[in-house]
Amino acid sequence: MSEDSELEYNTDFTDPVVLREFTLEFHKSVISFDEELEEKSSWDVMQSRMNICTACEHFNPDKVECDECGCNLMMKAATIYEDCPIDKWGWDSEGWYKEYFE
Repeated sequence: MSEDSELEYNTDFTDPVVLREFTLEFHKSVISFDEELEEKSSWDVMQSRMNICTACEHFNPDKVECDECGCNLMMKAATIYEDCPIDKWGWDSEGWYKEYFE
């Protein structure tokens, strides 16, 4: 592979193993950015959101983005306060409750 070429990833998110590995690696990277992402959703919420997104007609597997809103799905799915602009999933009220009241 040349220096100028982009890295290629297996982005077949219809494969549950690929989706799980990709999501797990991203979740690990999010944990290291506490100052940028203060209110993180739980692993279960993030995985549920990504399952919904990867099945959506607006999912762009090459960029792991939403073609409808243009968001970075991994960051959006990992944040308590985020929601889907076309109402496929909402903000993580349970995560918010745990963050501030437990």
